[in-house]
Amino acid sequence: MSSRKAESYPSNGMGARGTLLAPSMAMLLFEHIENKHPLPSEVNLQRFWNEKQVSFQFNSSD
Repeated sequence: MSSRKAESYPSNGMGARGTLLAPSMAMLLFEHIENKHPLPSEVNLQRFWNEKQVSFQFNSSD
């Protein structure tokens, strides 16, 4: 078993435009996960929370 902690990376709610955006979003997510590249602000969920609010991390409970 890997010592790496399991993490969740949701990719949801793209709607009809998702058929066009999904390949690009998948590559951005891959680069973020594997190579620690920052996500563009347009797709980063942190844009919905300001600094005074609690930031969310989507990790499994393992």
